[in-house]
Amino acid sequence: LVPTKQYYNAHFLVNCTVLSMFTSEVIPFHQLQSYKVQKSRDICISAVIFLTYSGEMICADPKQEWVRRYMITMKRRTEQILPKYPPHPSRQ
Repeated sequence: LVPTKQYYNAHFLVNCTVLSMFTSEVIPFHQLQSYKVQKSRDICISAVIFLTYSGEMICADPKQEWVRRYMITMKRRTEQILPKYPPHPSRQ
């Protein structure tokens, strides 16, 4: 991948890339900590960037079935971890 610019999101630094080079391997799910969806804009490619527990960022093709499945699983895992607060009494 050829980094062209970098920006921060809420989770980690994301490298915006020119070339559409994705990982050719399915990454073991247990190695992944979080992900960021990078939208296609300017010279950036559409990609899913996975952050591993070892700090490595892996660029994956969002059209791949395993990538979509991992994103859904990670989102569900996050929703189960985050507490659901009842509405504030003033809003009832």
